[in-house]
Amino acid sequence: MHMRHRPYFFASLFFLFCFVLSFVVFYRLFWQWNLIISWNVATFLLYGFDKWQAGGKRLRVPEIIFYFVTFLGGSVGTLFGMHVFHHKTRKTSFQIVVAILLLIQVALVVSLIDRSTLSFGS
Repeated sequence: MHMRHRPYFFASLFFLFCFVLSFVVFYRLFWQWNLIISWNVATFLLYGFDKWQAGGKRLRVPEIIFYFVTFLGGSVGTLFGMHVFHHKTRKTSFQIVVAILLLIQVALVVSLIDRSTLSFGS
């Protein structure tokens, strides 16, 4: 494996492991809630993993991975991960991108709710 692909591979593998583990732990919930909770738990743990990696001269999680998991529903895990681990809190450019991703998510959820209430009202 080429050296520049290693961070992506290990971050993805760690995230997948955390996601599957959380999915198994919360298996009694409805699958939609299980999916959302597991994704956010894995996102939270990814922040902790990267903070731990930052302590030494180890491979770090690329920011694009953080953006990807945040956009695909890990916004709560992102906010908790940033707060609990004090990670990526000084980097203004990162915070701006996360804020934009959160606004996009809120807009998508609001539009989905509006559509569902309009369709049921007919």
